Amino acid sequence: MTSGGDRLTQRLELLDYLRFLAATSVVAFHYLYNGMENGKLTSLEPSALAGPARFGLFGVELFFMISGFVILGSARGRSARQFVVGRALRLLPAFWVAMALTAVVMALWGEASGLRVTAGQVLGNLTMTPTLFGVEPVDGVYWTLLLELQFYALVLLFLVLGQGHRLGAFLPYWALAIWLVNYLVPALADRVWLGDHFAFFVAGALIAEIRYAGVSPLRLGGLVATAAVTVPYAAWIASWLMPGPSGTVACMLLVVAFYAVLLSLCLPSVAAVRLPASAWAGGLTYPLYLLHAHIGYILLSRFGEESHPWTSYGVVLAVVLTLTVAVHVLVERRGRPFWYSLFDRSLGRLADVLDRTPRKAPSHGVGGRDVPTVPAGADRM
Repeated sequence: MTSGGDRLTQRLELLDYLRFLAATSVVAFHYLYNGMENGKLTSLEPSALAGPARFGLFGVELFFMISGFVILGSARGRSARQFVVGRALRLLPAFWVAMALTAVVMALWGEASGLRVTAGQVLGNLTMTPTLFGVEPVDGVYWTLLLELQFYALVLLFLVLGQGHRLGAFLPYWALAIWLVNYLVPALADRVWLGDHFAFFVAGALIAEIRYAGVSPLRLGGLVATAAVTVPYAAWIASWLMPGPSGTVACMLLVVAFYAVLLSLCLPSVAAVRLPASAWAGGLTYPLYLLHAHIGYILLSRFGEESHPWTSYGVVLAVVLTLTVAVHVLVERRGRPFWYSLFDRSLGRLADVLDRTPRKAPSHGVGGRDVPTVPAGADRM
């Protein structure tokens, strides 16, 4: 049995594959089903894969669970400054570049798909929270990012108050609060941190806490409380996505499977599994998610041919994957020192102003500053 510290720093290669599976399932949902349903993909008809592709919508919920699972590794033992800079490094550079690329493609060819963009819209999206300012997202998939940031904001609150060590203990009570609100006061379920989507975040975080600190009745109770929200949520999704008893059961079992797979990472034999190219799988996930939707819709609508649908899909996927690799390599990897310096001098200093914890002597990192050394795989969405 490995110690808690060893479990925290151990790289989970299966998690990278799960992350990539979540991203590709969302791509399948959009390209094979949702694009036709919402009128944004106009050149192709639904194929025989449209039915199974509908399940790809749940890739978003798997993302949320994985994000909850890794966030404790990103926050445990970190200062507010390290956490903020680490999160900014992971989220903002790829988002800004992917959003700009999407806006360019929309400006050039988006008219046919009804996808338009304005300069003001692009500026509002630079915040990553455009809807808070009454601005439409450049790409519809960005709605999940606000939930991510809200989740991180609560974690940051614990850190700036010097209570980061209590975050794991707080999770079961948060899970219980979400369950009570959704069942007893559903009018409040849309409030920040209490909606059904946050049950997925908390479920992943609780599983990570079980992996780190062990099983306890309170943690298991919290996990059951999240399932009491997430599984009925899956049934509700099925009611409009795939009506009927079989669709309802399938969606509910899919969410249960998410719990089972993440819980399996608590087993040393599963956590130790080594998989080829796992770092690439994990690294490409976020830019692929950001780039695929509107760019894919527009390219397929403009250049896709119903007479050769799979050729059309193959070419567009190749273009999207090429952009994905370029953003990951050029922006996230090679640009990391530049982005680190930018965020450390801005957001990092702001976090220091808010931080109530005792100051520690900085270690030497990029530019002589304290680089947020997040465990391998922990700083990815």
